Amino acid sequence: MKKRMNRLTAVILAVSMICMLPGTAVFAEDIAEQDVKAAAGIEDVSDADAEEAIGSGAAGGDVEEADGSESITDENVGDAAGAEELIEEDLERTDGLEDTADAGAAEAGGTQEAADENAVEVAGADDEVVEISGLSGDVFDDVNGGDWHVPYVSYVLNKGIMTGKGENLFAPSENLSRAQFATVLYRIAGSPNVGYSDVFPDVPDGKFFTMPAMWASQEEVAVITGYEDGRFAPGDMINREQMATMLYRYAEYRDWKEADETDEKEETEAAEADKTSGLDKFPDTWQVSDFAKEAMEWAVGAGIITGDGGNLNPLGNTSRAVCATMIQRFCEKFMPGELEDIEMSASCQNVSIGQTSVDNGTFWVRAEGVKASMDIQKIQAKVWCYEDDARWYTLEEQPDGSYGAEGSVTSHKVRFGTYYAEFYVMLGNGVRLYLNWSEAGIDGSEAQMRVLGHVNNIYNEVGRDLYACYMWVVNNVSYLRLPDPLEPPEGYTRAEWYAIMAYEQGQGNCYCYAAAFYFLAKGLGYDAEFIEGRVKLRSGGYNRHGWVIIHLDGASYICDPESTRDIGRYNFYMQPVDSPVMQYEW
Repeated sequence: MKKRMNRLTAVILAVSMICMLPGTAVFAEDIAEQDVKAAAGIEDVSDADAEEAIGSGAAGGDVEEADGSESITDENVGDAAGAEELIEEDLERTDGLEDTADAGAAEAGGTQEAADENAVEVAGADDEVVEISGLSGDVFDDVNGGDWHVPYVSYVLNKGIMTGKGENLFAPSENLSRAQFATVLYRIAGSPNVGYSDVFPDVPDGKFFTMPAMWASQEEVAVITGYEDGRFAPGDMINREQMATMLYRYAEYRDWKEADETDEKEETEAAEADKTSGLDKFPDTWQVSDFAKEAMEWAVGAGIITGDGGNLNPLGNTSRAVCATMIQRFCEKFMPGELEDIEMSASCQNVSIGQTSVDNGTFWVRAEGVKASMDIQKIQAKVWCYEDDARWYTLEEQPDGSYGAEGSVTSHKVRFGTYYAEFYVMLGNGVRLYLNWSEAGIDGSEAQMRVLGHVNNIYNEVGRDLYACYMWVVNNVSYLRLPDPLEPPEGYTRAEWYAIMAYEQGQGNCYCYAAAFYFLAKGLGYDAEFIEGRVKLRSGGYNRHGWVIIHLDGASYICDPESTRDIGRYNFYMQPVDSPVMQYEW
């Protein structure tokens, strides 16, 4: 009995010590990540204007660096230099996700397979339950199923609030700009129609953030105003206290400043946790700017901000993942059920992959009857023989309405065997959805494909001209004495192996010259022969030699690139076989 009591005491002590560790009771998603890109991407737009609108922070031509860290007009942040020092100090902290040391915080449930009509409860950070429906956030290439922010990314994706950066990327670690956050709030508000005016010199008409900036700066909205010098500064990064302030202002605009406390359980829990609902529990509360104190108190009390590794970190930049988290909490706190999910779905009747040429190692990937719930940006196929040779193909629309693209084993490390193809639709909002898959056996000769790869490279260099290809061989291969005959490795003909030596080593004997030109001529469609014969010597007798014969319009011509290189004063290109410069026998 005593031994059992000792064990129980030890367990209690261990649990107590764990609970005393800093950062074990805060959420992972409020972190302003240390290793974020300096370049602020454009929020959820794929067009060229959006990509160029914001470069790196405030480096744009119209966007100059703000004097202080505060991005909101009419508030006094205090000494700007001091604020910058505080930001540096905060960014030097360890960059681990808040509370991800807790294994539970790193487990984000929910899968892409969740049906649109079925809501799924998912454990977010610190076991916070987030109800999502539709697509899972890990549909994005840069969001993994175990990431703490999956449920929050899922929420903003399905509500159409943040649909990514295009090309199926969410960029969770990138910092958020003022233009991006204005767009987020604008979408939450229902994207109302507003007219353009040149109220800001750095907000031209026609940009992705133009309407959001016009809406957010209206007198009756006043969620995001400009700097005192009149600029909107769309590329300036937004920090945590600024985002809290903007959300607070939007809540005021919608008369949501006070949360609905009708839930009796919530009221009880709020009363019990009253002492932790303010800012006093955070050791860095003193860093909160005067203008943001009321908003930060509100955000913490409403559970929108829960901390960053035990700190408040008010001056830390806000990543897109953190923004998604704060937005999910805000929407579910103040407007539950108000935002409908947008439909994102796609289907197709049939997909296939099939070989078109054994000699060339080519194949065709095809998708038929493709449909989607919104505009289709493009249809893609991911094709591979082995994992390390996977390549994406963009399928073009064909006359019969199907989509297809030609592939080649030369793009897959010249491998043969079973090829697999996964087909996808990229929607107009930049989200990629899976359609179906297919497989097929692709056959051919490694030697042929290896030669073909070099031949195509030479065509790209000199063009598809017979004489240009002939002179490429003359000028790019140097003579090297080799065993005669040269025995090729298994799977190669002598002509293929001779050509490989010329292409890859840039040297070889007369047979290498001839074989290199032979395959170039064949690739251009000429009726060509690789000849291993002999030529008569001036001194008498014969010497073994290699050349090419081209049959054209009922006549035959000798092409001898090695002799052109060695005896340049004579023409050895397209000599009639009945009157050659030298006497050839074969």
